[in-house]
Amino acid sequence: MASHTHTADAVITQASFLFGREGFEGGSLPATFDSQSNWGSGTATLDGTSKVQGTYSLKGGATGEGGQWVEEAADYSEAYFQYKLLIPSDVAFGTATSFQTFALLDSSDNTVAAFSAEDWGSFRFTAWGTTMGWKDIGTTLSTDTEYQIDVYVKVGTTEGRLKVWINQNTEGTPDYDSGNINNGTANIAKVRAGLPYTDGSITNYFYTDDFVVDEEYIGNKYGVSPAIKTHTADFIIQEHVSWKRKANYG
Repeated sequence: MASHTHTADAVITQASFLFGREGFEGGSLPATFDSQSNWGSGTATLDGTSKVQGTYSLKGGATGEGGQWVEEAADYSEAYFQYKLLIPSDVAFGTATSFQTFALLDSSDNTVAAFSAEDWGSFRFTAWGTTMGWKDIGTTLSTDTEYQIDVYVKVGTTEGRLKVWINQNTEGTPDYDSGNINNGTANIAKVRAGLPYTDGSITNYFYTDDFVVDEEYIGNKYGVSPAIKTHTADFIIQEHVSWKRKANYG
């Protein structure tokens, strides 16, 4: 009897987001962000030595006060954000007391929420906003450890909110929840990745990667690990991208 082989096509539903996932695998900046900017002594360039996910990631450092970032225009009263962060063991605070790893600003460049590594004799993860003030997220970041950071930010004078998840995929158990706070009334108009600001010098470089924005909790969306970026060629990738979504799966 003759044998027959049938190859079935597998179908994977690929997550689509309001922005991203931007992993910089195109090898140039600003990638799918709208622009790249800098001031002072900050530097944010691409590293191509597989520090975080894939080959490329953003490399942030500074010889003094300043910043350099890639930026995406936005208009969010609330949204979820995710990125990956790695601080190697050779990074140290020089004259800096903290450095931002990700920031959200309004149209007047007021900070809605910025997320920093702060010098507590270690790298303490904190948040700050012009209206909401300073928040200790309660996590000390270990060096040589890759972190997946999810945040939820909502603006509002009485029902503003900040939530943070670190290396989690469960929406119901944030590592930090501010409760209702005054977070102003101006929408998030600018999403900045790289080194949005530092108040002084940093020894060596930290790395960020895989930036995502969405209208719902991201975590491990659709059961597809954020680390998975390659698919077998025989598979059919289904991407459902609405008119307002900028999709990138690098």
